[in-house]
Amino acid sequence: MDISISAAITKINEMMNGLIAALPNVVIGIIIFIAFLFGSVDLLTDRRMSFPHAFSGNPADGAMDAR
Repeated sequence: MDISISAAITKINEMMNGLIAALPNVVIGIIIFIAFLFGSVDLLTDRRMSFPHAFSGNPADGAMDAR
């Protein structure tokens, strides 16, 4: 009985260490997501540098084009 309890505690500790190790990646992902949101808002205001048109060269195709 004691062995299984201690094994469960060590397993929980390993899982918590994994979560703590993954935290910086989660924070970086949130920062990138917020930056992407601000970037898409910026696409609506400045249509010359907007991301969907950057590759095609045609301002008419792109989901951000306001018609």
